Amino acid sequence: MKKFTLLLLLVALACTTVLGVCASAESVSGNIHFINPTAIAVLDNTLFVADVVEENKSVVLCFDIDTYAYKTLQIDGMVQNLSASQEKLFVVLANCVQEYTFGTSLSLVKTHDLVGIVDICYGMYEDKTVLYYAQNVDGSINWYRQNLQTGVESTIAEGKENTLDCIAFNENGNDFTYFTAQNSIKRFNGTKGEYSSKDALNGNLSLQTEFVPQALFTYTNASGNLQLAVYDKHNVFDVTEKKEGENIVGYDAKTSVFYRTMESDIECIASCNNKIFVLNSFNQIEVYTLGANGYTNSNVTIGSETVEVNMALPTKFTGFTLAKSTGYPTNIVYKTTNEQTSVENIVTDYYQDVIVLNFEGAEQLPYYYVLVGDKFGWIKKSDDVQVVADDPNMHITDTKVSANGVYTAKFTSANSVYVYDLPFADANKQNFSQSFDKLTTVTLLQKFNDSQNVGWYYVSFILDGDTKMGFVREGNIGQFQNVATKPQSTIIGDKKINSTLFNAVSVCLAPDLKDVLCDSNGKPVKLFSGEDVKAIKLSDDGKAMFVQVIAPDGKTITGWVDATRLIEVGDITSNAIIGICFVSVAITLGVLVVVVLVQRKKATKKEVEETTVA
Repeated sequence: MKKFTLLLLLVALACTTVLGVCASAESVSGNIHFINPTAIAVLDNTLFVADVVEENKSVVLCFDIDTYAYKTLQIDGMVQNLSASQEKLFVVLANCVQEYTFGTSLSLVKTHDLVGIVDICYGMYEDKTVLYYAQNVDGSINWYRQNLQTGVESTIAEGKENTLDCIAFNENGNDFTYFTAQNSIKRFNGTKGEYSSKDALNGNLSLQTEFVPQALFTYTNASGNLQLAVYDKHNVFDVTEKKEGENIVGYDAKTSVFYRTMESDIECIASCNNKIFVLNSFNQIEVYTLGANGYTNSNVTIGSETVEVNMALPTKFTGFTLAKSTGYPTNIVYKTTNEQTSVENIVTDYYQDVIVLNFEGAEQLPYYYVLVGDKFGWIKKSDDVQVVADDPNMHITDTKVSANGVYTAKFTSANSVYVYDLPFADANKQNFSQSFDKLTTVTLLQKFNDSQNVGWYYVSFILDGDTKMGFVREGNIGQFQNVATKPQSTIIGDKKINSTLFNAVSVCLAPDLKDVLCDSNGKPVKLFSGEDVKAIKLSDDGKAMFVQVIAPDGKTITGWVDATRLIEVGDITSNAIIGICFVSVAITLGVLVVVVLVQRKKATKKEVEETTVA
């Protein structure tokens, strides 16, 4: 999309790394777009989703699994995996593992200096809590156990190339830790402090044809017990015992936990409170709930390109702010539910200017309603933020006509005057009639260019006793005046105008030097060579100077002039130089005339003397 160079009037200005109660939570589960999700995990009543949102920048989104309200934790680095065990959340990065506790907020309690971790969890070993993890060491994946008191690391298996997952939980009084590797499941009995090849699971797991175990998870089954399950890209199976009499002789992974209709691949699964969450390859999370017929799709999908709010799309606006994102989540522009007026596609890395539209109730929503060109969209606010001015991930672009004074202009079109609700041609508009001998005065609030580089002014004016506000194309207003000037606290210095005799300098509304200011009689303010001005500030491009001058009617005017037309008070103006040149030329010509006359007189006298002698 083309870049805006705009901003509008801000009326009603009301990412945190610590998560708390969300004051502006959105309960619609689809109102989030995952950019590059890498893992999910569940702890207590919260679903955690790791999403790599920018290069070397990730977030962990924390969803309440009942309301789907969520907040974000910013992470430096690329999160590769999540794991939850013993009330701890492990965030796996390339060069370390961060460990968090979660109550009403996520709090970092420890950083494990472990590189190349595939997955990690707390488990038991000889009645002690230990750390189990799979680690990639020079291309070979080994399994380790670490004593938390001594920090001593013990190798429990080597060369497990297909390892993707490890989990730990208590089953029938035994604290088992499970690993998936080499198309099978291995488990360690931490209560007994051993790995046993005689364990029926460690060598007697029957699988469906072409089923390759990818990872494990546990969930609450219909009997209310914790059940182990295994999955690959397309299927999810219970891990169940095979018995001969009272003896367990093996395990099956052939009974489906639930039925999927989506064609996407399974990337990761987690569960909690009779719900199973599936992160799929469409960057969405499917939600399955336990019912009379087992787990079925709840028709709730977390992840969408469209935002739906619990209100009608706004059409009346009380103010406008031009701003641009400085980072996630405000760099994502979502589609709206109105296909005709919505942005055509979601944009996940939008750093151009947008017009944030203010309306009644906007502060309470977790999204900004924005205008991009002539299309509408939604942008997610940073956590605990209500207005743009307080958002650490939004930068407000200042396009006020002037912070140093109040400027007015007049509608210049004859008969019908059109004022638009929004700055594009197809927007709603109000119109009224005026005559050339009585042009309506407007107060200039802001100026900007739209995506088609058409200039617009945001103005206020009085019509039939009521104050109106709206947008008007720059070509439809003129006769700009400076009606009030703020005290100028900073003066660069006294300057004077430098121009030729017939080339006066105009005082203009803006540093682009396009719109010339007028005095109270409607005549353009012109400054002639040698006139004094007070310089206030130089424009960003150095081409214009904001100055203070005294108009012919005695009023003080502030405006912009061509910076190249200013010189120091003691310097000689071009007119003076030209004058000196004229005087010099005149003196030179005078001297030449005198010399010529003298020479002629001498020549004449000589001729007379010669004639007399003859």
